Amino acid sequence: MGRRVVPEKLDSLPADAPEASRSRQDLQRINALMGNHAWVIGSLGNRLPGQVVELGSGDGQLANALVELGWKVTAVDLAPKPSSCSSEVNWLRVDLRDVVDELEGDVLLGCLVWHHFQNSELNNFRKLVGGFHGVLATEPWRVPHARLLGMALCPFINSVTRHDMFVSIKAGFHRGELPSLLDLSISDWEIQEAVTLLGAYRFEAWRRQA
Repeated sequence: MGRRVVPEKLDSLPADAPEASRSRQDLQRINALMGNHAWVIGSLGNRLPGQVVELGSGDGQLANALVELGWKVTAVDLAPKPSSCSSEVNWLRVDLRDVVDELEGDVLLGCLVWHHFQNSELNNFRKLVGGFHGVLATEPWRVPHARLLGMALCPFINSVTRHDMFVSIKAGFHRGELPSLLDLSISDWEIQEAVTLLGAYRFEAWRRQA
């Protein structure tokens, strides 16, 4: 089945709502379980630190880790900057759609963020991607196996996370979809894709040297 993108509950809740706070804690655990942040840090580990733009920065944990590794971080999120986020992180509280023409740097990355957008919107982000030398993404893998894993987590997460988790999986990706939607050609980019047993789809692209 194709991607199905519908609104997620967390995006409609006030940032200080108790349900939102609990859901963000759930997301911390899910990211840790899936190894998303560790994968990003590992992918950047053999590259000289530069300017990174993180989409959907959430609790700011990954942004903090990247700052400690010497990266200059601009974080983009609809939520306000968390008090635990480093003062060195440049936090933009904006809708990504409104700053597509303004963002640039060395690496564009996002954990569990690209699946929020319709295919047509991802097509429109081609200009955004063009302002970077590398793109990293880790997203839900849209397969029945991922839904089964999600069911196993249901007793340990709140109702907001339960709803959003299955919505996210339905909006996730198969191999080949995201680079195609972002119009990344193999003639211009070195592209690697992988999936994991824990339901993650991982994608990285690095611009080829002229």
